[in-house]
Amino acid sequence: MFEQKSTRRKEKKSESSKITEAQKEVSLEKNSGVI
Repeated sequence: MFEQKSTRRKEKKSESSKITEAQKEVSLEKNSGVI
């Protein structure tokens, strides 16, 4: 049970990092005037 929690936490971290990276890309595009 403890192992499942740790793996789930890692998955959540990776998901949140993916979201932040996507947001960074969008903000970069907005700053460069692509959108």
